[in-house]
Amino acid sequence: MMSRNAIHGVGQRQDSPETINSMEQLTTYTIKAKNRPDVWVFKYHLNGFLKSFDVLDGILGEQQVVWLFRKGNFPYLESQAKSFRDNPDLKPYFEVSIGLPDTSFEAFWEAFGKKQKRIDSEKLWDKMPIAERIKAMEGIRRYDNWLRLHNGIAKCLPDSYLRKKRWLDEF
Repeated sequence: MMSRNAIHGVGQRQDSPETINSMEQLTTYTIKAKNRPDVWVFKYHLNGFLKSFDVLDGILGEQQVVWLFRKGNFPYLESQAKSFRDNPDLKPYFEVSIGLPDTSFEAFWEAFGKKQKRIDSEKLWDKMPIAERIKAMEGIRRYDNWLRLHNGIAKCLPDSYLRKKRWLDEF
């Protein structure tokens, strides 16, 4: 005989669509334009078909829409996204990475290296959109290289780097 709880579903696991979807495994490609502020994320099912496309930064203008959609360059298959990475004609225009970059505050804190004013820096970091975090992380290496070439200039504090958006400077 079934218990009353079993009849009403009490205590039984009920998989909602959100639960099922959160268990789904996807391959993610992040494509960054080198000469524009565009950051695109493509997610593919394990069978290689596109699940989602997201514009993290930048705005698709007419030129990008024509190139992506009308000229057939939209990578609706994972193999097409891989070809973006391997195509020598596209390398001057795009940087393609598999997976989403680590945009956690800890990753920034470790990459920046100067460990002062953590609380202020973390508050600023938490307010930044993901695309801006990616750019800030990428800018650290250029900033550090510039400092090495200009002896005697002290590295700014991490909160100043974030507040003043130093990654946008031309080094």
